[in-house]
Amino acid sequence: MLLSTKAAARIVAALGVVALLACATPRPVSDAVRLARTRADLERMFGGQIGLAGPIDLYGAMARAVRHNLEHRLQRMEQSLETHRLTGARLEMLPQLLATDEYYGRSNVAGSLSRSIATGLQSLEPSTSQDRYGWRNDLTLAFNVLDFGVSWVRAQQQANEALIARERRAKVVQDIVSDVRGAYWRAAGAEQLLPEVDRLVVDVHSALDRTRRLDDEGLVDPVSSLSYRRSLLDKLRELSGLRRELELAQVELAQLMNVRPGGPLELAAPPFADLPVPDVNLPVHQLEKDALVQRPELREEDYRLRISRLEVRRAMLSVLPGVELRVGRNADSNQFLSNDDWYSYSAVLTKNLVEIMTAPHSIRLARSEVEVADARRLALSMAVLAQVHVAYRELRASDEELRLAREVRQVEERLHDVTRERVAAERESELELIRKQTDSVLADLRTWLAYADLQAAYGRLQGASGADSLQGLEDGADLQTLARAIRRSENRWRRRIQITADYPNANLPPAPPASLAR
Repeated sequence: MLLSTKAAARIVAALGVVALLACATPRPVSDAVRLARTRADLERMFGGQIGLAGPIDLYGAMARAVRHNLEHRLQRMEQSLETHRLTGARLEMLPQLLATDEYYGRSNVAGSLSRSIATGLQSLEPSTSQDRYGWRNDLTLAFNVLDFGVSWVRAQQQANEALIARERRAKVVQDIVSDVRGAYWRAAGAEQLLPEVDRLVVDVHSALDRTRRLDDEGLVDPVSSLSYRRSLLDKLRELSGLRRELELAQVELAQLMNVRPGGPLELAAPPFADLPVPDVNLPVHQLEKDALVQRPELREEDYRLRISRLEVRRAMLSVLPGVELRVGRNADSNQFLSNDDWYSYSAVLTKNLVEIMTAPHSIRLARSEVEVADARRLALSMAVLAQVHVAYRELRASDEELRLAREVRQVEERLHDVTRERVAAERESELELIRKQTDSVLADLRTWLAYADLQAAYGRLQGASGADSLQGLEDGADLQTLARAIRRSENRWRRRIQITADYPNANLPPAPPASLAR
């Protein structure tokens, strides 16, 4: 028995609904898709980069990090996005140019009749003045004065958003340069000291095995043997902790430079005795002034305050009526028209009267946002000043720790040399030489880490004072140009910061002691 047309239509409609519902069923991402995505992501993360050719120095590492770091790459894209949005906001100020082209038709004639007002009788036979089918088109230029004003305010706000994106990018660059400085010197320590640490660990394990055998054979005093073994184990544990810290610095530096972790990374660090020590005798009041003027976060708040003030203008503009001016050219294919093309113009004044009543609240709200933005900037200024002083004191403390670590290292080296001479004269055991050698290597590790901490503190102080590493440099610069720019920027900052500016000297920290000056 054949289905009726209506029944068949219902079945088709039901099947269509079922098919649509089936399409909405969630489907997990397959492992094959994830694998393909992983391969593509790895190619995008590490592809298209200049390979590492030979040892890389500190400023070369900074330049590579600035160029290839993924976080900075994201910030560049966000800055470009804000610039495109600014272009779009400016284009919104243009008048509207409306074009329509319409084909019309109806199933019967658009007829009409007339009826006498006095008698109520039909006065004329039904007639028409409209074709059943035809074309209409028009081109109208419309300009709304109020919309133009609001669009201008929004464009100004978006211009400040683009400037905010630039300051955020500058902050990211500061953080990257500062992080690279600390990670570079720790990674350099790993490169220079870990081979010696590896050899020492083998000797320590050998000494522990030898001590156990002597203890088992009863050839040594048990208390002395156990004390020696405990001492070596404590030193071995400290060695492992310091080694782990240095090895993690290599991974951190690779991540900052966007180099695949675990790959070859050769650093051009100077020998241990030739490490450059940054100056810590800096005028903190000049650092305060620079921070309040140059910090990207405070500059961002300046632009935020601008945006809030523009929002007050926009709220005030909402009180005004809208004036729209229109000029257009029209055409119609209707054969009953005596003039089938013509120009039209109009001026329209409109206003939502409810907005007049709500405008005072909107204006008060916008002004409150200005006050909040100003208060937020003041609070951030206080935090910036505190960061400068914290970074300054960390730098001085790190300098003192490095000085002490160097003195301890000299003592441990001397003890190691004396013990080696005594062993050669058979007045000391070789086991004791292993312990002194361990103390000496530990002193080397602590000294290098103290130096890395000093460099990291120096970088944090630069960042806290708002030093700009890429001032006026274009995005397309190559790695060598970037490295030279970062080096010049640091030298310029170091020279200028020594010049004490005319600034109030009240409530400043005391000058560093003479022992810290270099």
